[in-house]
Amino acid sequence: MKLLSNEQIGNLITNYTIKGGEVIWLKDGGLTSGDFLLYDPADKLKFFVIKEVFVNAWSSLQSVRGYNKIPKKYIKIINNL
Repeated sequence: MKLLSNEQIGNLITNYTIKGGEVIWLKDGGLTSGDFLLYDPADKLKFFVIKEVFVNAWSSLQSVRGYNKIPKKYIKIINNL
């Protein structure tokens, strides 16, 4: 798990979609852009979960966790959209 800024998250999402990946926006964030899932329908790219992490009353970062295979709980979320 890595903690990234909004700018870094934006670059990750942009690069991921350029490579053919899809983005699911799960919920709005308080101080950041929110929670996301990044997945590849062709299953060639890693799967990423991005969540907002509270730092203090004035700032938040976003945690990024990558998986080689999509965990079952996220497969259900993707299939229900």
